[in-house]
Amino acid sequence: MRLLAALLILPLASCATYQPPANATSRIKFVGNHYYAYIGYGDSCKARDMVGKEFWSGAPIKDSTRVWIEQGIDTTGTAFGMKCGFRYSFVPLPNTTYVSEYSMHGSCEIALYRLNENGERIPESSARREPDISCLY
Repeated sequence: MRLLAALLILPLASCATYQPPANATSRIKFVGNHYYAYIGYGDSCKARDMVGKEFWSGAPIKDSTRVWIEQGIDTTGTAFGMKCGFRYSFVPLPNTTYVSEYSMHGSCEIALYRLNENGERIPESSARREPDISCLY
């Protein structure tokens, strides 16, 4: 009976895996010592999808549409449990690569860069910090 109950609850605890949009020409790379990343096309828990590690080196994202990004660490439930993450949004330019860089050195920080034609990082001016949300799946 317990196994059956656990199997019924398991799908409720999971969240959708990110599926890249068709015809996307922009990409975002997730770098740093983070444990998770999410991409969403709306300001809600239901609008976000977990980004699998296979896309951390470059996930296609919709062009010219505000996209919500979350990145951070969550080790709650462990002996050294902590949670430190960020949520922000921006409007990607077509044919552009972005870098979301998470770092934790005493405190956690995040920065969003746009790569220019020479591969140089330029701070993304359309980025804005979004309020944290608590999503229980």
